[in-house]
Amino acid sequence: MHAVEWVVVALVGALLLVEFALRAIASRLRPLTTWGSWEVHNKLVAAQKLAKEGGASIVVIGTSAVNACVDPGLLGKLSKRGRPAFNAALNGSSPQQLEQWTLRVILPLLKPDVVVYGLDSSQVNEGNVLARRNDALMRGSQGWGEHTGRGRLLDRFVWWASNHSYLVRYRRFLFRRALFQQDRLQRATSCRALGLLRWAMVFRYRGYTIKTRQMRAWKEALNEYAIGSEWVAAIGRIVDGLKAAGVTPIIAPIPYTDDWIPFHPRGAEDLESWKRAIREVASEHGSAFVDLRDRFSVAEHFADPVHSNGEGQTRFTTLIADEIAALASPAAR
Repeated sequence: MHAVEWVVVALVGALLLVEFALRAIASRLRPLTTWGSWEVHNKLVAAQKLAKEGGASIVVIGTSAVNACVDPGLLGKLSKRGRPAFNAALNGSSPQQLEQWTLRVILPLLKPDVVVYGLDSSQVNEGNVLARRNDALMRGSQGWGEHTGRGRLLDRFVWWASNHSYLVRYRRFLFRRALFQQDRLQRATSCRALGLLRWAMVFRYRGYTIKTRQMRAWKEALNEYAIGSEWVAAIGRIVDGLKAAGVTPIIAPIPYTDDWIPFHPRGAEDLESWKRAIREVASEHGSAFVDLRDRFSVAEHFADPVHSNGEGQTRFTTLIADEIAALASPAAR
């Protein structure tokens, strides 16, 4: 054989050797998700399991604030609707991400009667760097591409190859220590059967505090605060999509403390703009609007300016259950 042919044979042999080696130690390799984030992956697994048991009567969506303030187990018990409730909130999400996640994944799976959209002020900020990054992460993932049937020809080939080859699947971790290290976010974002995040449990017993790490995330979420028309429009499309499916939508701004106000560039003015924008979209698209902030206090109900503690979670869940009972009747399915 010519030298070039020997090189090709050697290269193929080396690749096959690595492939077989990875297969031999498969049980020691770090678990991977095709959905871009472990939170989306774990919430989806929980939703798929619940779908097999009949779905959910009530679904809540939103950001980390909703993960912290809604106990789906308690909400299901209080609502007495026959089927449980499910917390489908995604940390640091945008309305655009929640539009796709809710209408194309959660709604077909769980077939709820009611969807409560809990919004914090970051949800309409077009400068929200954190939300844009998380949205791109999910939509650019293999899981999303396979779920929607979208993707370039090259992408589809890579996805196919990663499903059949350990070498392709672990290509980004080869010859690195991370190949054998579990992703810490896999455990932190594991969730119970009804979508309650393990990560959100830290707020239950924590005293009221403002941590530096959270401040950095809030700075990204509230970056150059401005009401984005595309962000507000996505909220309207969520409401329209739910109503078209026979689901009762409820928009509920998430309670916060006064310490949340200074994180916005223009303070209270930005929060008034946020509240006005979501109230208007609720009115224009025919959704109930439930504002519970006046029924919360700093010392008793919050772990930080925008995340409820255990007492606040119980209070918000109980109050929203009362509002659902008053506003929505079970849809016939």
